[in-house]
Amino acid sequence: MREERKKAEDKDDEDTLFLLSLVSSFKNIPREFKLDAKAKFIGLLKKYHNLITPRSCSVVQRFPTNYLHQNLSD
Repeated sequence: MREERKKAEDKDDEDTLFLLSLVSSFKNIPREFKLDAKAKFIGLLKKYHNLITPRSCSVVQRFPTNYLHQNLSD
């Protein structure tokens, strides 16, 4: 019962419907380019996921190397 409800929710999920709408376009990509397309898509997902949940090391990398030192001495 719970699994059936989950499937029904997935059918109406906006994100699921959007991604499913891309399947036919993806199938039209020539086979020799699909690996590159998949890699770029994953990179795009990673980019936007990191904007929402930045890792501590990626946040520090966005600032100049002396940024932390300057702010700690203020």
